[in-house]
Amino acid sequence: ISTYLSPNTVLLMGEGQTVDTFKEEMDEILPKSVHLRKNPHRWPPLHTPIVLKKHLRDRAAIRLQTTPCRDSLPDFPILSCVTGDIAYNGNNTRSLMTDWVDHPQLLWDCVHAMFQMGIDQVIHLGPEPNILPATLTRLADNVKAQLDQPNWYGYGLRTFSRITADRQWLAKMISRDAALLRAPLLRQVFLEDWLVEHRNAWETSPDSLPGKT
Repeated sequence: ISTYLSPNTVLLMGEGQTVDTFKEEMDEILPKSVHLRKNPHRWPPLHTPIVLKKHLRDRAAIRLQTTPCRDSLPDFPILSCVTGDIAYNGNNTRSLMTDWVDHPQLLWDCVHAMFQMGIDQVIHLGPEPNILPATLTRLADNVKAQLDQPNWYGYGLRTFSRITADRQWLAKMISRDAALLRAPLLRQVFLEDWLVEHRNAWETSPDSLPGKT
């Protein structure tokens, strides 16, 4: 397991025929409700079986022991997929960097933490990001589908339970933590697309860019 995308979705990594072999045998070990869908070329950076095969964890750990690290907090809080929380404290940089290589990434915990912290805008860096945008978009669509149901407030919790019958995990999460209701309000910005879109404006008049202060 590479990443926990949500309470009912995981990203399973494989190479060669391992995923196909797992698909053939999964019915013997998992409930019938579990489905497998192959999405080639959607990998978190460096988090692949090739990394594990080359024992990068051990080499990284050795290298990190001799690499200078700051003993103070980062200038900006860093939400870590290793712990699903803001975990860097100035003394654990080496261990977190090492664990990041071969521990399942707690993406859902990070998503949940984002909404709890009141974050209203996410800027995606890198070429064609897909895993986090897809997770946030799917969550926003699911929450919006619940909120758009007629008479949700009128019928109360009983109606809420009925309309979330096919999304039981979401119903449980929302009933326990209303922070997820903010999902449709989250704005996602893809930096590379934004730069291309505003390139002409930047070349002609940098002061005309949105958000310029």
